[in-house]
Amino acid sequence: MSVSKLETLIKNNDFYHLYQPIYDIQRWEIIGVEVLFRSDLFVSPVEVFELAKEEGKLIDLEKLSISKGITGFSNLSDNDHLHLYINVFPSTISNPLFREFLNQQVKQSNVKQQQIVIEIIESEAIRDLLELKSHIRRLKNDGFITAIDDVGKGASTLQTIMELEPQIIKMDHYFSEELPYSTLKQRMLESLLGYCRQTDTKMILEGIESIKILEVAKSLGIQEGQGFYLGVPNTLETFLADQPNPCEIEQFNQQIKSWVQNKVPVKLKLSDDQLVSGTIILFDKRSQRIMVYTNDDEKIEHIELKHVKNISSEKSYMSIDNLR
Repeated sequence: MSVSKLETLIKNNDFYHLYQPIYDIQRWEIIGVEVLFRSDLFVSPVEVFELAKEEGKLIDLEKLSISKGITGFSNLSDNDHLHLYINVFPSTISNPLFREFLNQQVKQSNVKQQQIVIEIIESEAIRDLLELKSHIRRLKNDGFITAIDDVGKGASTLQTIMELEPQIIKMDHYFSEELPYSTLKQRMLESLLGYCRQTDTKMILEGIESIKILEVAKSLGIQEGQGFYLGVPNTLETFLADQPNPCEIEQFNQQIKSWVQNKVPVKLKLSDDQLVSGTIILFDKRSQRIMVYTNDDEKIEHIELKHVKNISSEKSYMSIDNLR
């Protein structure tokens, strides 16, 4: 049954992709998206690729997935500033035909080699490190970027990092878990950041799933991050739309909190261009409502943020339109 499902999947391209954003967390900018394999025929992507390995169809499945992923990414009207992160098994990278295939896929799209990041999957042991290193060197010479995925887990070791010399290392979710409360994890990340700075290697912290983790990551000097707090995996159409930046939303929430605590006079411009001047005395994040004590008639008004264009004080200005 499982074998027939795999054959059906490959024959009919019966799979799709979700895309998860990767942020420059210091500048609040999306710098890339990771393409994630999904199929309604299987419970998890891991199950699909494990079966493909067993049946000797791994490279066939990966080539189909990569081709569809690049095609989808190339449909983004404004992708020049973004990188596409593609997960690839070491055995596929070492296949003599893979480099030619990847260059051909790029040639057929409007994507450049310099935009493709090949994430070396850690779950498969590397059989011949020197051979893999040779193939990666050729891919780098073509302009592709290489990354090691889930560093700190599975087969990803310091030896692999030093031998393969990836331009990017992606730290496993393990390092994000309890990061605000773990001095040891913070010190380990700082040590690896030192290595990255000296070798011109970028670090991406995976598993950023709360504002506390984000704040600690930023304070440590980590430049790039990925996780559900920053953006959940979603369809490509979602990235075509103008999505609110979760980091900007949190900044906005903190700014209102500061105005409330310090009783700062503000002006609110509503959707109908009406101006309301006063002091915000309460902000309910869950309902997205604020209570304003107005200057003109000295009464309390309850205002939903969806009816507000912007809020300004003497020193600050916050637009609401781009946060919807």
